[in-house]
Amino acid sequence: MKIGKIAGIAGGVLVLVVIGGVVALKSIDLNKYKPMIAEQAKAATGRDLVISGNLDLKISFSPAVVVEGVSFANAAWGSRPEMVKLKRFEAEVGLLALLSGGVHVKRIVLIEPDILIETDAKGQGNFVFDVKKDEKKEPEKKDAKSGSGGLPPIAVEEVRIEKALFTYKDGVAKKTTTLALDHLSIKGKNMDSPLDIDLAAVFDKKALALAGQVGAPSVLLSGSKPYPVKLALKAGGATVGVDGTIAKPMEGAGLDLKITVEAGEVADLAKLADQTIPALGPMRVALKVMGSPAQAISVSDLDASLGKSETVRVTAKGAIKDALKQKGIALEIGLEAKDLSALAQLAKAELPKIPPTTLSAKVADIEGGYAVSDLKLAAGKTNLTGSAQAKLGDKPKVSAKLASTMVDLSELLPQPAADKKAAAPAQPASPAKKGDGKVFPDDPLPLDGLKAAEADLEAKIDRLVLPNKIGIDGVLVKLVLAGGKLDLSPVQAKLGGGDVAAKINLDGSSGKSAALNAQIDGKGVVIGQLLKEMGQAETFSGGKTDLAVSLRGQGGSVRALMAGLNGDALIEMGEGRVNNTVINWGGGDILTQLIGTLNPMAKKEDHTPISCGVVKVPIKDGLATINKSIAVETARLNVVANGTVNLKTEDLDVGVKPTVKEGLGVGMGNLASLVRVRGTLAEPKVGVDEIEAAKKALSVGSAIATGGVSLLAGAALDKATDDKTPCLTALGKAPAKTAQPAPAAKSGTAPAPAAKEQGGVGGAIGGTLGKIFGK
Repeated sequence: MKIGKIAGIAGGVLVLVVIGGVVALKSIDLNKYKPMIAEQAKAATGRDLVISGNLDLKISFSPAVVVEGVSFANAAWGSRPEMVKLKRFEAEVGLLALLSGGVHVKRIVLIEPDILIETDAKGQGNFVFDVKKDEKKEPEKKDAKSGSGGLPPIAVEEVRIEKALFTYKDGVAKKTTTLALDHLSIKGKNMDSPLDIDLAAVFDKKALALAGQVGAPSVLLSGSKPYPVKLALKAGGATVGVDGTIAKPMEGAGLDLKITVEAGEVADLAKLADQTIPALGPMRVALKVMGSPAQAISVSDLDASLGKSETVRVTAKGAIKDALKQKGIALEIGLEAKDLSALAQLAKAELPKIPPTTLSAKVADIEGGYAVSDLKLAAGKTNLTGSAQAKLGDKPKVSAKLASTMVDLSELLPQPAADKKAAAPAQPASPAKKGDGKVFPDDPLPLDGLKAAEADLEAKIDRLVLPNKIGIDGVLVKLVLAGGKLDLSPVQAKLGGGDVAAKINLDGSSGKSAALNAQIDGKGVVIGQLLKEMGQAETFSGGKTDLAVSLRGQGGSVRALMAGLNGDALIEMGEGRVNNTVINWGGGDILTQLIGTLNPMAKKEDHTPISCGVVKVPIKDGLATINKSIAVETARLNVVANGTVNLKTEDLDVGVKPTVKEGLGVGMGNLASLVRVRGTLAEPKVGVDEIEAAKKALSVGSAIATGGVSLLAGAALDKATDDKTPCLTALGKAPAKTAQPAPAAKSGTAPAPAAKEQGGVGGAIGGTLGKIFGK
């Protein structure tokens, strides 16, 4: 028989065998194996596996197994009967690969899987199966040399999941997280081919997409070379890109990745974390990550920006040698700001309108903290340079050295709103009562704060402009806080053309009370210049002033400190001039009321020249005593004050005595101590006490001790209390003249009418005022 004929017969037989095999396989009903599969699942997990649909086998050169309607039971305590529900499962296998001893799965498809992972209130998961261990002996392990070659190599060409739902319920936190998968596709030609990934999903109602390529499965499993990764994640309007390699992907070690983040609007990105923030602008971040979590992760080539220059923009560049431990930080940060409205919404606070601002600095780590160097700030007219350090820990320590040629607080801080009713005469008003109506608060001083941290700060400012426009030159401030002791020394400045220096020490180391020691000295400070800088040049001119204030006290609150205050205050002012035409005589401030009561003619005179002014007040145990130690000399009258200010009770009672220099028949001295400031520091009141004040005035000297109220109509009080140099008297340099007996009336001159005949004391006072002021 010819060979060709034999071959034809053999081929025909083979075809018949194959056809017969296919027919035989197709005739097999796989559904009859469903009970056995369910039984095996029950034995392995203790739960029911149900296949409600068909279990089918599709025969071809790539046969496929198809299963429909699969469900797997949940734990008995679960929130629903099924842990897993699956509409359809397909697995297609290549036959030719079986001939070479391998398994080639062409594709695995899952349609509408619904998987629930949950825990109960105790943290027990539904993925923990309650299965009793079989007491039978475990089968003996076969020797590797016995011929067992283990599992054949498996290659999966494609995995596709469609319309999946993954749910995680945390029974402890009472929180549910969901991932709704529209599709997931992972494709690769073989084990040595890279895998293409395409995913679209909704995570907790937030859409995301992932696309890109990763290395071949063989590289992943063998670890023979770095595993390449190139992926892009899109979510919340942002795109996160990862491009590089991982030397040991199974361990997450040997990272060498370039990472980029780009977002059109940060506010949209914040929604991914369920946060609502105002629109801040775009964000861009680029960096390179290298290393291993077990050792160190370094960040290099960092280039980040947030926001936009039209409002606020923040930038950062540099590197971090160990990002996990925050070591080896070398960053350059920058800030541009023109509009803080977005930041105000973010901080939920009202922020002032600021001039265009720029900031740059270098940030580095130091032992136990961080350091800022090359600090440069420019905000309108304000500039600042310097360096700072902050050491963290149980007791943080901050140190800084700052310098500036100009700091304009009037430009940086919010200005008080203009009074729309300024044109209308203001009525005297008492301050709003808060708490117990006291000026000095009784709240405990934050002494724990003095001991909680340490600080060493120094600032030099060539010119400082306060919110009220007052300019201060040559400012030097050094602050040291250590061991609960705050020391401000030195504090130096040039103010109003003069020099001011201060030393302030607050010792709260005991933790129960604070000891205050303050010394403030000034030389040649011109009051008129200060008012000019405040925009009130027409109010007052001149007034060169020296001051020396020394205060000591101790207490656990501001009120306690003032109640036990001791010290001295001396203010000495030279010549000046008040412009009466610009004073708001209807104003409610205490000084305006006092001047208007002392000298009603001031309202009609254009100017009041002042020769001198002195305030010299000793304070002992919270009581400030004024014994002719407050004095003002003007061209027409002198003013002397007597009385007390009780810092403990906040009561005040100060009598003010004006004396006319020019001869007007009856001197202003007749009204000695009739003008009084009484009440409290919170609510001072200016008034004239017709009887009590007159009686008090009569007690100033023995010469008028028996004169009675009728002396108001004569000249005895003038002579008894006459003092031509009250400023020197206040300074303790020239005692007041002693009282002399009044000269006898000349023959034929009628005696002065008694007060009673002039309408009582009030009538006498009114008549005298009329003579003095021409009314």
